[in-house]
Order: sequence, then C-alpha cells, then structure tokens
Amino acid sequence: MAQSHREYAEQRWKMMTPHDVKLVSSRGWEFVLRDVGIAGIREFTNVKCLHTHYAHYLATGNNLIGEWVQQLLDSAATERTKEPK
Repeated sequence: MAQSHREYAEQRWKMMTPHDVKLVSSRGWEFVLRDVGIAGIREFTNVKCLHTHYAHYLATGNNLIGEWVQQLLDSAATERTKEPK
C-alpha cells in the first residue's frame, strides 16, 4: 500500500512541466505535490477514500486497496445476477 502512495506522488510530480514546478516552488507547495499520496494521505499506512484507491487501481492495475474494491464489486455483481431460489 505504501508503494502505491509513493508511486502516485512520483507520477504526479513527473507530470508537471518546468513552469508548473517553478510555480509550485514559489508558493511553497512542493511537499504536498511531491510527497503526499493518494487522496492527500501523508501517512502511507492509512486508507482514506476507497474511490481514489479504486481509480488508481483502474489507471495502473497496481493498488491493493483498489484491487480489493474491484473484487467486492465483482462479488456483489455475481450475487445480484444469481437466480432466486
């Protein structure tokens, strides 16, 4: 889980243009945009918004919490499509 947070923050930082980095640095926002994880999480062992982990999983295929959400959704869909007894 911590790795997903680190990768998310790293990818976000890499997407910024040199102009973006200059602006962010001038406003003192480096930490937030460079080092904070999914859904603004600073402590990488915590889970906040499941939908953000799920979105990260859909985008990368690499987020354990998002994968669990997908499994629960798949399970719920299977249960709904079963024939009534």
